[in-house]
Amino acid sequence: MPAPSPTGVSRSRPRRLFFPAIGGALSAGSAGVLMLLIGALIDRALEGQPLTWPMITAVIACILMGAVAEGLHRKRQIEATSEDEAPLRMRLVSALLQIGPARIQRSRSGDYVSLATDGVERVARYTGGFTNDLVAAAANPVVVLVLIGIFIDPLAALLLAGGVILGMGVIKWFSDTHRDVGAQSRRARGRVATAYLDAIQGLETLALLRATDRIGAQLAEMGEQQRQATMRLLARNQQLLLVIDIVVSTVLTAGACLLAAWGLLLGHMSLGQAGALIALTIIMIEPLEMVGSFFYIAMAGRAIGRRISGVIARAGRAPDRVPRMSQTVTTQAPRVSLTNVQYTYPDAQTPSLYPFSLTVEAGEHVAIKGRSGTGKSTLLALIDGDLPLHVGTLEIGHQQFSVADDDPAARRSICAVVAQDSWLFTGTVKENLRIGAPAASEDEMWKALEDAFVATDIRALPHGLDTQVGERGGMLSGGQIQRLALARAFLSGRKLLILDEPTSQIDKNSEAKIMEALARAGRDITVIMATHRASSTGGFDRIVTMGESDETS
Repeated sequence: MPAPSPTGVSRSRPRRLFFPAIGGALSAGSAGVLMLLIGALIDRALEGQPLTWPMITAVIACILMGAVAEGLHRKRQIEATSEDEAPLRMRLVSALLQIGPARIQRSRSGDYVSLATDGVERVARYTGGFTNDLVAAAANPVVVLVLIGIFIDPLAALLLAGGVILGMGVIKWFSDTHRDVGAQSRRARGRVATAYLDAIQGLETLALLRATDRIGAQLAEMGEQQRQATMRLLARNQQLLLVIDIVVSTVLTAGACLLAAWGLLLGHMSLGQAGALIALTIIMIEPLEMVGSFFYIAMAGRAIGRRISGVIARAGRAPDRVPRMSQTVTTQAPRVSLTNVQYTYPDAQTPSLYPFSLTVEAGEHVAIKGRSGTGKSTLLALIDGDLPLHVGTLEIGHQQFSVADDDPAARRSICAVVAQDSWLFTGTVKENLRIGAPAASEDEMWKALEDAFVATDIRALPHGLDTQVGERGGMLSGGQIQRLALARAFLSGRKLLILDEPTSQIDKNSEAKIMEALARAGRDITVIMATHRASSTGGFDRIVTMGESDETS
């Protein structure tokens, strides 16, 4: 795979640059030849010579060729933008899945939503759209200067080339010195997206706390900050346009006029050639002005691209790497052993989990208790691969993981997880069950639902397995959601079940059914559950209390 560029997408291969360069050259060449022909026609008219059909045909051909070249360039620009957008979004989402929810949730999720939607689109517009225009714009002056040098005056072409180089240098300097404005705009958009997502997700809570007006005012203020950041970005773009107009357009146009007058005075240019020189200079300037007018796309795209590259790098490896255990199906309950594992979140001053050791035998059911803050959830996140190992070693079945040889994705391929707040995706019961087992039959689904003591509830729904569960399972009760999540875990066929406070937000009846379902699973699966409810530990083989010693039975 090609190495990632600073924009988060693979570096453009030469063939990616070939088409816009050819398009720019054809467009500039046809326009340039057209100006030379018009100049020749003016000279013939002044000399009293009649127009010829070959010259008229050549003028029409140049006009048609220019239109076709411009159309093909725009078509290729749209295609390149589309080609960049989908793979970049896939790389970003894959990287987020590699990082895992435990680390992602410590950041504000709205920023990632903004990156994966608007952010990826802006980067693709830069890499596929703006870059194509930039390459075409770079090809334009080369062709025009060659035409001037061959058909008008080599010295004039050389002097104008100096002005073009100056203009390119100005654009490069402006890009390097104003990149912080693009980054500020990106951060402002991320903050607004995060705040809006938080407000939408917590709308019911805000209403109950009578905080909607205050939060609304905060959102309005953040929206104003984003507007100001966007205006600063656009202001920089206007400054660049002003610089291009003064340094490039004015200097080159004035220089072309002076060169044309000089050529007329010395007699080595005809009136038609002098007019063509000025017209060709204007043609040469136009792409530079066009690039400048959309330069904010480059500033925003580069800033967002650096952010996306950072997220992809954070994943620790290429998103398409196959986990070492992804093709291994564990058919027996595994033994789990942790030795002196410890974890400190990147933004924390103290460890979330102090050195801890634990051994869970194959098929054993162990409950982990402890006061809030002792690291129960962090411990489970290390086992199920949501967090990488920082200190200590971990063994699951015959697989050993250490800091030097860790593979969180491999651990995720072994574990089935039921969280405190299980997530159901918008769709049907069947679609939610098949997330962990895409090839599962309906008979297998009903078996898993029976094992989780939720089959009766699902049969009572209007369309059974084809019933829509609503956004985040809104059509079901909390207890039904947790039991459906447990059925999904059973259906996955994985023999290590991790439960993080699965009964903390449900009624006693649903809790009893979940505990009975785990008891019926017996020694076929290894179960590790974190809980604060004493009523949830009755059927477990052992209770380990964190915060008292490394391992307490």
